[in-house]
Amino acid sequence: MNSFFLNQSANLRASDTDRQRVAEQLNEALVCGRLTLIEHEERLENLYRAKTLAELNLLTADLPLIAAHPSVSSTSAVNRASEVHVVLGKIHRTLAGPVEAASASVMLGNLVWDLSQAAPVNHEIRVEVAAVCSKVILTVPSNAVLIDETQVVLGKIRVPSGMPQKEVGPTIRLMGNTVLTKLVIRRASP
Repeated sequence: MNSFFLNQSANLRASDTDRQRVAEQLNEALVCGRLTLIEHEERLENLYRAKTLAELNLLTADLPLIAAHPSVSSTSAVNRASEVHVVLGKIHRTLAGPVEAASASVMLGNLVWDLSQAAPVNHEIRVEVAAVCSKVILTVPSNAVLIDETQVVLGKIRVPSGMPQKEVGPTIRLMGNTVLTKLVIRRASP
């Protein structure tokens, strides 16, 4: 049985934080294809009705645990990868500091992601986007060199053309697959 709450008494009342962890696990299972949309909705309904940790355990007993994100203990640490997952919602995120790669999975949602403050390691940031029936807006540095390697099926992508007018900045390599999705890349104001 995979659960966040195995070491705690099953009869303890569930907190909002406990429910949030389970919701993240259910969202990840939906994005990975372990749950159908209907199963996901049913489990979310039961999640918000759950009163104890035992009830939460039942919702995720057949799912793998999602990897915990390591805490960054130093301001000089590199964000080796930054992940964003959106299911049936809208998220605004800003990624700042040293970054090697970033990934986003979006299903039936909207993601507005500002990468203009990210500091690339080795002059390049790899950005992978997997999206279905969604809208994704990425903001990149004004002087970024954009390399588009995305695959679009029944969707639309808008990438600024040409090289930056001033000093050439980091390379942003766009990768991934989108289906029925609008992907918009825009440059930040200088």
